[in-house]
Amino acid sequence: MCNKIKKPSFLVYYDNEVIILRLRDDEAGRLFKSLFPYGRDEIKPDFDKSPALAMAFDILSMAIDRDKEKYQNTCEQNRENGRKGGRPKKNRTDKAETEKTERLFLKPKKADKDRDMEKDREKDMDKDSIYSSEPETPPSEPPLISLPLNDKSFHDVFCEDVDNWKELYPAVDIVQELRKMKGWLNSNPTKRKTRRGINRFINSWLAREQDKRHDVKETSVGEYRTHKTDQVPVEEKKVPKSKEEIEEDIYKIAHSYISQEAFERYHDKSHELIRLCCPLEDFTREQVDYMRSAWGIKPQPKIDRFIPPTEETYIFWDAHLSD
Repeated sequence: MCNKIKKPSFLVYYDNEVIILRLRDDEAGRLFKSLFPYGRDEIKPDFDKSPALAMAFDILSMAIDRDKEKYQNTCEQNRENGRKGGRPKKNRTDKAETEKTERLFLKPKKADKDRDMEKDREKDMDKDSIYSSEPETPPSEPPLISLPLNDKSFHDVFCEDVDNWKELYPAVDIVQELRKMKGWLNSNPTKRKTRRGINRFINSWLAREQDKRHDVKETSVGEYRTHKTDQVPVEEKKVPKSKEEIEEDIYKIAHSYISQEAFERYHDKSHELIRLCCPLEDFTREQVDYMRSAWGIKPQPKIDRFIPPTEETYIFWDAHLSD
């Protein structure tokens, strides 16, 4: 008899759906067809010309290998049990002794009178709780959002803080901007603020957003502003963005492809993640020029980009980014 029994099937997990959906239909078809010869005879396809397809196959083939190993271990265990004569039968005398000892430890039933007394006691306790004069302590208000600080602690923001900022910056969506701040701080751990400096950071961010919206309302192409001397057409002035603003815009695009969990896992390789997983076509020329000069990278075209890291692909990415 052959020691290895071939597994008659292979599984495709729901966890891998996100990988398949990122492929074109023709690529998904080629990938699915390649799994049959690999699952049966471990014949690997030639996907060298398509990095995304090769990466997807590596992930699915690792799951097939893992299931094969489990199957072989189960078969070996079953053979070993068969050689020993199967599972030993339980002795009837042992079973009878177990039942006898269990009866000794059973809790005796209470008399009806005892049960009635307990019910009366419970009713009295309920009444005491209803008419108790002691007020309940109100639960503490949970924070609306927490911003990470440079010492790995968090600065909690409450609804009262948001209400105060709404009065100061009426044109700004405060909650949305706080979410952006959290995303920016998570993506730039080396630029996180101290506990003393976080409020200055928040107010500077909101003031900048307020000024942007103020400029948009008062100055747009084709509008005329009334002056004392004459009506002069106001032209749209393009204000160059700061480095922090350009980086913020780049990370907003990156977050639509790469999860926050992946950025935290590979925080020291975030620029390389953006280069491999975010398509070049999604960035402006200004952003691409900045990435070239400041980071020394240029994103991949959409057709060559890699599938972003997920829990199922961390093994691949750990090896790839460690090179």
